[in-house]
Amino acid sequence: MKRKWLKKSVIALMLATVLMSTVGCGVDDIGGFGSSGKLDIDYVGEDGEVTEEEVTPESTGVMAWLKGKLSSDKKQSGRHATEVASANNNTEEEESGLRGLYGLTESANTEKKKETEAEQKQTVPEQETDGNDQKAPSREEEKKNEAPIPDSGTDKNENNKKNPTTVKKNTVTFTIRCDTAVNNGMDKEAKWAGIVPSSGCILPVTTMEFEEGETVFDLLCTIRDTYKLQMEYTGTNGGQYIQGINNLYEFDGGRWSGWMYCVNGWYPNYGCGQYVVKSGDVIEWNYTCDLGCDLENGDPNGYGKEWKDNHD
Repeated sequence: MKRKWLKKSVIALMLATVLMSTVGCGVDDIGGFGSSGKLDIDYVGEDGEVTEEEVTPESTGVMAWLKGKLSSDKKQSGRHATEVASANNNTEEEESGLRGLYGLTESANTEKKKETEAEQKQTVPEQETDGNDQKAPSREEEKKNEAPIPDSGTDKNENNKKNPTTVKKNTVTFTIRCDTAVNNGMDKEAKWAGIVPSSGCILPVTTMEFEEGETVFDLLCTIRDTYKLQMEYTGTNGGQYIQGINNLYEFDGGRWSGWMYCVNGWYPNYGCGQYVVKSGDVIEWNYTCDLGCDLENGDPNGYGKEWKDNHD
């Protein structure tokens, strides 16, 4: 009860104080009471202009007027705070603009750097990387490393023509000599000039090709035709006998003189038309003046000596 009474007393005292201050104010201060019994009050509106509002004490009362006055002061205070904040923002914007103009703002540099990095990312594609942080090969490198696709339309025969397989050919060596005639001094006689060379060599060692099945006689004929060498023989079908080569004939060097052939150091006892050559053979034609006895390995079995002994 005491609290309620004390509260009511304070409110009544406040109302009395307000009424006394209101009655004591001059008409010029608060706008005065008109003849209509209205109270004219000047106050600052939201737009900052001083307006005049008529308040009817009878209809609104002093309390309503007091609430309106306090509300107006709050609005003015809020307006002032908004204007101050706006002024601060404008000041910050002005300062930021100046710093940007003179390059003093870090944020502006940061934004510019970000824009530059973004442009570089757009223009320069990033290299793909694999799991080991190594640069993956570009598409061009992959194309280079790709195996070429074989062309199904390529003519194999045409490739063989470009890269022919090397076929080993059959060859032999061939030579013709008359050393025994030189040893007997025939090269010094005028009638043998151009026939018996002082070197004893009518045909130096020559490598020549041959066909399968050819004989020593066939190769001698090839030499004759190739080098325009004189050669004369008798017999056929493997029984050919060579009478003269380079115009040097049998009996020109004596009773037991003539031509003998040798293959790989061996003098066969059958005709040159019967001996089939093999690749790598070393073929020699040598002139003898003593039935082969004056030639190395010319009479291995002594047949020449026996013939001479039995024939005068």
